[in-house]
Formats: sequence, C-alpha cells, structure tokens
Amino acid sequence: MSVADSPAFRFVLTMGIVNLFADITYEGGASINGPFLASLGASAAAVSIIAGAGEFFGYSLRSVAGYIADKTGRHWAITFLGYSINLAGCMPSTRRWMKPARHWAPLLIALVLFLRSGDSFRLGYGVLLGSSLLALAALVAARIIFPVPSRLEQGGPATAQERGFTRTYWLYMIGAAFFAAGLMSFELLSYHLASSNTVTAQWG
Repeated sequence: MSVADSPAFRFVLTMGIVNLFADITYEGGASINGPFLASLGASAAAVSIIAGAGEFFGYSLRSVAGYIADKTGRHWAITFLGYSINLAGCMPSTRRWMKPARHWAPLLIALVLFLRSGDSFRLGYGVLLGSSLLALAALVAARIIFPVPSRLEQGGPATAQERGFTRTYWLYMIGAAFFAAGLMSFELLSYHLASSNTVTAQWG
C-alpha cells in the first residue's frame, strides 16, 4: 500500500484542508485589525495589548486543551470547540474597538478595501465568513470519515515512543521564546501605517 492510500495520510490531508481554510481567516487578521481599530479610535497601546493578549492566550491554551483531551478522550469535542472559538470572530457586529474581530484573509480584504469605500472594513470581515464555514465543514467531514484517528495505524509499523521532554526540546523552546519576544505584531505595524496615512487602507 502506497503512502497516499494510507488512512493516516488521508486523515492528515483532510486536517490540512481544515487548516487551510482556518489559516485564511486566522492569519489574515493581522492585515486589517490594526487599521480597523485605528478607525474606531483605539490607541497604539490598546492595539498592542489586544493583539498580544490574543496570541498569548491562543498559544498557552493549546497545552491545556491537549492535556484535557488526553485525559478525557474527547479529542473531537475539544477540536470542534477550539476551531469554533477561533473562527467565531468572522461574524463581527460591533463598532467599538474593545470588541475586535481577529481573523481574516489579507488579500481578499485588500481587494474589498480597494473596490469599496465607506464602511469597507466591516464588509471585508463579513466576506471572510465563507472561509470559516468551509473550515468547519471540512472538520465535520474529518469527524465523519475518521471517527477514531488513533486507530488509523493499527497493524502498521511502530511509531516513535514517548520519551518525555529531552534537552533538545528545551533548547528549542528557549530559542523559540527569545525569537517570539523580539517580534512585533503586524496589527501594530498596520495601525501606524494607517493612522499616519503612510499608505491607504488596502495597502496597509
């Protein structure tokens, strides 16, 4: 049996499709959130705190969710909950900067901002609802086709055995922490580009 015929490969591919549509909505957030918040009167400090806190909680909760999933065995339930929370921001309804939507695709929104004037930020957020629904639809398909992913490799070659956290792991984590500490969120960069009128909204 070839790799492409492996149930495990098909499962990874299906989840890759889920992440494709999720990333369209998630990674695009940084391209519009800064200018959008600027248009609502938010300060640079507020944009930094909102963006940083969102990233911090998003990443820190992964280990908690993984622990709970392993202890309870409810992997699919927690997966659906996580994606639903992640993508729920695709339905913005507020004009107040204290409740920003976080996740959108930059190129599609850039096109919307280019073609439309007026309240094009909100229209851009609404357009990205489609990719959110596609991500959830792909996740439902994965749940139906692969109800118990842990059984996909039964009878196959043995996989790597758990050995705990090695020295290499901790060195990698320290390096990654220093790297992340030096990053500046694009929300803040795009905020300054928009508020200083350095570029127009669709190029920010």
